[in-house]
Amino acid sequence: MQHIVTKKQKWLVILTVTLVVIVGGYVVLPLAMKTYINHRLENLPNYRGHVDGLSVSLLAGSYQLQNITLEQLNSATNEPLFTATTVDVAILWGSLFKGLIVAEIAAHNPKINFAAAHAGKEAQSGFGVNWVNVVGEITPFRIDRLEIINGEIHYYDHFSNPPVNIYLSKTQATLTNLANSDKLASNRPSHLVLSAQAMDRSNLFTDVFFNPFKKEADFKLKLKLIAFPVKALRNFMHAYTPVDPSGGTLDLVIEANAEKGNIEGYVKPLFHELKLEHWETASDHKLQPLRFFSNTMGDVVNFLFRNQAENQLASKVPFSGKIDDPSVDVLSAVLNVLRNAFVGAFKPQFDSAKD
Repeated sequence: MQHIVTKKQKWLVILTVTLVVIVGGYVVLPLAMKTYINHRLENLPNYRGHVDGLSVSLLAGSYQLQNITLEQLNSATNEPLFTATTVDVAILWGSLFKGLIVAEIAAHNPKINFAAAHAGKEAQSGFGVNWVNVVGEITPFRIDRLEIINGEIHYYDHFSNPPVNIYLSKTQATLTNLANSDKLASNRPSHLVLSAQAMDRSNLFTDVFFNPFKKEADFKLKLKLIAFPVKALRNFMHAYTPVDPSGGTLDLVIEANAEKGNIEGYVKPLFHELKLEHWETASDHKLQPLRFFSNTMGDVVNFLFRNQAENQLASKVPFSGKIDDPSVDVLSAVLNVLRNAFVGAFKPQFDSAKD
């Protein structure tokens, strides 16, 4: 006897299959994706990574990675190269309707740790892996927008004397026009805007236009750091130089333009009320003559070349050449010190345009 399927039963079957697919998607798909991503991260050359959790929203067209860790093997630090509490990946529906699978990424609380080498242990630098390809495998979509929320960047030297930790905190960054850059009219369509706190003390701002599709670096960069207390660098200066700053602030302005393997730009450091520590005991003079000489000369330079009206020591240091080996115009740097002292004080602003 032939069973006749009613219209109501057909819809019931369709609804059941749909629910099974949806439930299966929510249960099986996250597990499959997490397994694939962890397999890829655990087999990187000289690196190991792991994702603790992964959730999927099929209706929203998004998924979320939880507690990501990436470590460099044989590193001179126990700090992982990269961590993030969550990374959201969402498909842009507007682009999907145009036939493009494009996504945007938001990384929450990411932390990047660089470190100096020591005693046979490698420097932690992130070199050796094409991270663009790795991200492309983990997120198989063209990335149009990347947002960094409350990030940190550290440089460690645990074995220097004293130990060094230089960092940016509270980093907010937006990177746009990555997916369709090759179709835009501008030569440098991609844009990075970054703001951060330098060692929890001063504001740092960076603005970069670049072309990610060219093989050689092609970008225009502006960076500004305002009112940074020089004393915050005391451990760094003790570890790597004979200079010992005890007071004053630093404004730093950098502009750089890179094209066809060449780079040109300048660094403009402006010290206000700079003070260098004195080493007055004979034992210190004998044990650390280079440090004493540097501090003494620093005070002489401070006295002779500090602009009296602005009470600042400043220069503009031009650089140019191949991007992997730029040269510094020392003569211009010295002349600019004299110009700041006797002609007119430099200002913490960009030369190419008004702030």
